Amino acid sequence: MATTKITSNVIADDAITSDQLGGDLTMPGHVSLADNKEIRVGTGNDLVIKHSGSHTTLTNTTGNLTLAGDAVYIANAANSEYLAQFIANGAASLRYNDTEELATVSGGVYVPNKLGIGTNSASSELHVKGSGEVQVYIDAATNNNSGVRFLENGANKWTIGNDNTNDGFFFYDFGASAERMRIKADGNVTINEALLVGTDAAYDKLAVLRTSTSQTAGMTLINDQAGGYGSGITWESKRSDANNIQTAARLYVAGANSWNSDSTASSQFIFFLRSSNTLTERLRINHDGTFTGSGSNDISDQRLKENIKTIPNALTTIKGLTGRTFTWKEKAKQPPGTKYGFLAQEVQSVVSDLVNNQVGLLKIKEDESVIYEDLDAAKEGEWAKSVQTTGIIPILVEAMKEQQTLIETLQTKVAALESK
Repeated sequence: MATTKITSNVIADDAITSDQLGGDLTMPGHVSLADNKEIRVGTGNDLVIKHSGSHTTLTNTTGNLTLAGDAVYIANAANSEYLAQFIANGAASLRYNDTEELATVSGGVYVPNKLGIGTNSASSELHVKGSGEVQVYIDAATNNNSGVRFLENGANKWTIGNDNTNDGFFFYDFGASAERMRIKADGNVTINEALLVGTDAAYDKLAVLRTSTSQTAGMTLINDQAGGYGSGITWESKRSDANNIQTAARLYVAGANSWNSDSTASSQFIFFLRSSNTLTERLRINHDGTFTGSGSNDISDQRLKENIKTIPNALTTIKGLTGRTFTWKEKAKQPPGTKYGFLAQEVQSVVSDLVNNQVGLLKIKEDESVIYEDLDAAKEGEWAKSVQTTGIIPILVEAMKEQQTLIETLQTKVAALESK
């Protein structure tokens, strides 16, 4: 093909057209265009290159605009750093301050630093921010699990996710190759090991640790049904002759009588045990402190005792005691009505071993006002005195024996007198 060589310094506008060239155009030097002048390529000016004096525009109006090359780089004006790199059969890389921040890799995309979605100042490797509610969707195909896997230096540690087979949310421990917890579709939660609250020491399957001097609860059970129906704990056990699991015991706290206002809100403690395959109430503690049950046994094995002696002067001791009737003051918060018993101070003057003031249900200050709550933490007041009334029974036994000896002695003397 013929080549036309242009050597003149100045060519008038439209002096040369492609038809006039009749072949390739070879320039011995630079091609310079004034600002806002264009290089137009193609019929209808399909590709136009223009510099406005401030910016350069490359416009393609037909088909694709292709930059072909095994390695295509976009650099700054000084050609001193790359803004982007595109390598054939390799990565496409976007850079910030000549540092790679996003690149394609085989099968995916690589972000070497932090990724911010909705923010340009990510505070962690992945930071999602929104102006309102923010959600992250993990959408698996039908009949497939979805979840998040946690690794440490490439090693699997945990997976949390949705189990499409059993319709539950699970926590899987790769270290133990075992599922640790599952939240079922019905809202129930299963834990395969111990549940520890406030402690990392597994005393049992459930451990709740508190570090407080307050007597507030460490664990609260709530029944949201109006009417004082209460809440409790049930113990179940598998029978040895079958796979059936039956209730062995139940501890239940419920409203006593009416439970419809602050003035009538009282509670009671109820304990059930299984007897002859029937769950039966065995103990009830009313809100006024009254115990109701079938009986009690005091441990009394001789093999556990020492310093054993027969009670001396039992009759004198009994004579020193005074049985009283009384009613409780309101501040005692005890059942109303006439009661029968002893006065602790009177018993203490006769047999002090039966009086206890080391622990109790309330504390009394010097002005005789009463402390009802946080008793162990209270630094003022002393424990209200209590009497171990069962301890009076063996004294009565020995007193009756002393009395019987006196009766028998008198009977012998009377018989002797009558025989004369």
